[in-house]
Amino acid sequence: MKKKFTIVSALKLLLFVITFSSGLRVNAQFIENSKLEKRIDTLINAMTVQEKLEQLYNNSFMTTPDNSRLNIPGFVMDDGPHGVRFNNATAFPTGIAMASTFDKTMLFNIGKAMGEEFWAYGKQQQLGPCIDLARDPRAGRSAESSGEDPYLSGQIGAAVIKGIQTTPVIATVKHFMVESKQAYRNSCNEIYTERWLMEHYGYNFRTAVQEGGSMSIMSSYNLINGIQAAQSDLLLHKALRSRWGFPFYVVSDWGAVHDTKQAVIAGNDVCMGSDNYKNDLPTLVSSGQLGINYINAAVRNVLRTKILSGMMDYYPKADITLINSDNHVKVTLEGARKSIILLKNQDNILPLNKTKITKIAVIGPNANKGNLNCFGSSETTPPYSVSVLQGITTKLGAAKVVYSLGCDMNSTSVTGYADAKSKAAQADVVVFVGGLDDTQEGEAYSYGNDRANGSPDVPGKQQDLINQLAAVNPNMVVVLQSGGVCSVHSCISNIKGFVYSFYAGMEAGTAIADVLFGDYNPAGRMPVSMPTGVSQLPAWDDDFTNDFGCGYRWFDDKGYIPEFAFGFGLSYTKFDYTNLQISSTSIDAGAPVTISVDVQNVGKTAGEEVVQLYLTNKAASIWMPKKELKGYERISLVSGEKKTVSFTLTSEDFYYWNMTSSTYDIFSGSYNYGVGGSSDNLPLTGSFQLNSASAKPDLKITQVYTMPRYPLKGQKVTFYALVKNQGSASVQPSDNFDIAFNIDTKNVANAKNISVTLSPGQATLIASNDTSWIASNYGKHFLSAQIDANNNVAEWIESNNSFSRNIEVFNQTVTTNLALKKPVYVSSVENNDATLGGSYIVDGNMTSRWSSAFTDPQTVVIDLQKTCTISKINLYWEAAFASSYVLAVSADSVNWNVVKTTTTGKGGTETYPVTFDHQRYVRLICTKRSTAYGNSLYEIEVIDGSTSAIALPPVAVAGSSHQITLPVNSTTLDGSASSDPSAKALTFTWEQLAGTSKATFTDANTSKVTVSDLAEGNYTFKLTVHNGLDTATDIANVQVLPAVRIEPITVGISKVKTSEVNVFPNPAKDVLNINLPENAYNRLCVFDITGRKVAEKNISAQFFNLNIAGFKAGLYLIAFYGNNGTTVRKIEVQ
Repeated sequence: MKKKFTIVSALKLLLFVITFSSGLRVNAQFIENSKLEKRIDTLINAMTVQEKLEQLYNNSFMTTPDNSRLNIPGFVMDDGPHGVRFNNATAFPTGIAMASTFDKTMLFNIGKAMGEEFWAYGKQQQLGPCIDLARDPRAGRSAESSGEDPYLSGQIGAAVIKGIQTTPVIATVKHFMVESKQAYRNSCNEIYTERWLMEHYGYNFRTAVQEGGSMSIMSSYNLINGIQAAQSDLLLHKALRSRWGFPFYVVSDWGAVHDTKQAVIAGNDVCMGSDNYKNDLPTLVSSGQLGINYINAAVRNVLRTKILSGMMDYYPKADITLINSDNHVKVTLEGARKSIILLKNQDNILPLNKTKITKIAVIGPNANKGNLNCFGSSETTPPYSVSVLQGITTKLGAAKVVYSLGCDMNSTSVTGYADAKSKAAQADVVVFVGGLDDTQEGEAYSYGNDRANGSPDVPGKQQDLINQLAAVNPNMVVVLQSGGVCSVHSCISNIKGFVYSFYAGMEAGTAIADVLFGDYNPAGRMPVSMPTGVSQLPAWDDDFTNDFGCGYRWFDDKGYIPEFAFGFGLSYTKFDYTNLQISSTSIDAGAPVTISVDVQNVGKTAGEEVVQLYLTNKAASIWMPKKELKGYERISLVSGEKKTVSFTLTSEDFYYWNMTSSTYDIFSGSYNYGVGGSSDNLPLTGSFQLNSASAKPDLKITQVYTMPRYPLKGQKVTFYALVKNQGSASVQPSDNFDIAFNIDTKNVANAKNISVTLSPGQATLIASNDTSWIASNYGKHFLSAQIDANNNVAEWIESNNSFSRNIEVFNQTVTTNLALKKPVYVSSVENNDATLGGSYIVDGNMTSRWSSAFTDPQTVVIDLQKTCTISKINLYWEAAFASSYVLAVSADSVNWNVVKTTTTGKGGTETYPVTFDHQRYVRLICTKRSTAYGNSLYEIEVIDGSTSAIALPPVAVAGSSHQITLPVNSTTLDGSASSDPSAKALTFTWEQLAGTSKATFTDANTSKVTVSDLAEGNYTFKLTVHNGLDTATDIANVQVLPAVRIEPITVGISKVKTSEVNVFPNPAKDVLNINLPENAYNRLCVFDITGRKVAEKNISAQFFNLNIAGFKAGLYLIAFYGNNGTTVRKIEVQ
């Protein structure tokens, strides 16, 4: 302990003398001469000073100005981190609920769905994800956070960002950095060391920008060591850009810039939420107080972001039906299910049996409301939200459910106790639903909104009521919903079943009911530690050097045992860990380390387990945490199934920040590791030695961007790779490596002779510098990149030097909205409110709107500024629509041609074809309102019809990407959904682009083809269709999973000889004959090869038949369950 405090004290002395070696700045010669930077140079040179400044500040609450002269669009942004903050958008699980899934694939899917909705609403930028660390559960915005661990937080951020940016939407990771308290968030001075920034509190942001490829980052409100975060050279220049290589733009939080000059010099490119840049920059620049070079640098970052995100070129139009689509509802429901944590299940009270319950009492302040989020900018307003009471009632029917409020979380009133206790006493089981809501926690606007009661305990009289309810009915199940975790130490002993659900979105009530009744087996994990009370928490101050990195690191160092540990979560089944293996116990420092473990489901039901790897650094000469999360994997196993889970640790998993050399370094010496299902339950442990050795770099491509992002056929495309050095030594200019860029496995461009200094933990953007690819063949293509194929750089790992994704080439006859940002006349504006003006009808933003005065008639006229051929006009009404109107077009604004007259307008989206040529003006006269309010439109689109006569290309559809499981080694690729708009005959060609083995095609020139000889791994196949004139392509991905291993379960071994379980014939076609020992088994389940349950049957006889006539051909597993164990048989259905 003496050594630890000596080191911490010494670190504090360095707080205001933090320096970085000048040799660590990024050498940018490999991008400055690229086509991208030359394009930016041309734009900057063409701009006036005022036009440059306008790129750097807002012209409304959520937008920056367009430059119509140079065709540079402004940003259109919106909150928030778990869904568009607009009516009827899908509300997804909050950040901390996403963290509790421990599931990167799920979070990628949530990110993609969110991106699609922002896109559909006309937003180019999502202000999320939020990856603040949950340092203290009382912090008001804990719901937006990503848990207490920087590794978990970084993985969450990267997954969500990747999902968002598969769409045209820019992800904005926030808040950089260490935003915590809300009470005085604009003035709180967070104290921390250079090491904490680079190694711990900044780790998650480094992962988000390097691995996730986030194209924007938001600076936070607070001060860092006495300097506003939005004005911190340490944060924004030295760490973010120089050390981590962030190439895109920084936007301030709303009103976070206090000193314009400091902010611009530090690297805060865009100021939002105030007029500081707008008011200050003209004088600062004209007087010479701020050099134009700083303005040019900020504009360059903005333009680079706009170009590589696709904003400056062809930008595909979203389908508005993506908003709250059926698929997005399924995604948010699955995310909610995966986020739910089972913390206690005494006497196996859960899952509840629907058929045996005659009466259930649902009680508590959160029971009858949809708890979506904390208060503030992250709030969502979906079309509906499901409460826990609604979810339970849907399962059981209203006749079996009674409800009582019981108590209020904002008072100490006990007036509801009597009713609650009466109903609890009459029920078979009590479900108490409490926790927090948006009155208890949230974002501070003009006042603090940290935890209302200043305590981690669940507020009000909730614990007391739980105890009193348990006294009249011991079958007590508690469900808590919150953002910051709530302590329940005073009542935990009286709780039999304990389910925790961090705010999980609009389907939370459905998901919770699914878990309570066993329709979903929970596997969520605690993303934070639950303290027993305030006495277990560190001082809640602004000194970030005194809490050992917060969370379980604090608990471990202080020797505290939390109520529930980080990573903890139960299941309705059980798992065994065996066969812990390591690649070597004596390893060169920096070399990869692979650790594997076998995990088996030894229970009677299918379930998921989160396998976690923790590392303990015993070699360090400075303070280190007792353990740190370094890997996790959420896996699914049927009863009896066993899987091997492997983790490979690279150099960066051992990094610490060397304060002397200002570099990431690795300690040689002894390390311990543990694997298990929770930070406090690591049944298998081991150790290894890192030996002093010559350091090596390790290059990795984390993302490839293109210019243009969405190429049209015939356009030239250049490539830009984000390259990270995750090794232990710098890449030197003398290493001279290449990057090859390939389309459909054909080399189309290269970055040659790259000479760069790239330090450990540093990233940079590298441009192709020889030729451009001419985009050919409409549709999706396979883009891949290979770095240092000739092994000029001696690396730790040579097998991780490739990257791949899909790229789509679009049809040149794209849909053009002729009305976009054209002049508009409107007859009135509601209350003369500038935010409801006529220009919002043509701004391309489906969340802004025009609203008229509350009278009839009202008129809109759009000037297209030239005569055009119009194919159709789309009207997007707000709820206050016109039921009667006349839509017309004109060439001269005098003589009008009527497109549509109606007295039965329905609102929503209305589309009308236009048959009149050479028109310039569009007029809408609203003659009768449908409501007492004004006429209100989100958007009027006037669609260009000038390209309608051009032949359209074919459309290639390669079918859905999918998985198969060995021993099945073949699958069908189906391109029969491909089509040609002119009904021309198509020819088909299939080819393999990637895979672990060479696949065999039955016939590569048919629409539907079988591929076989597949081995474990990932495959990519390309379909090319040709209509005699044009060609289009699409990609299908196939993942081949290893064979399912099901072994006899060793817990409660059956006394029955497995040879006495007879299933015949095998193979079988329509009927299986089954002969079992008498009274040995009472139930069977049939699973297909993917682990999906396809049949279930109660067993009441020794000999019986099983009808399998509806089964598809393939392999199946039959599990027989009995009191003494489980027996599994494999069958083949023909």
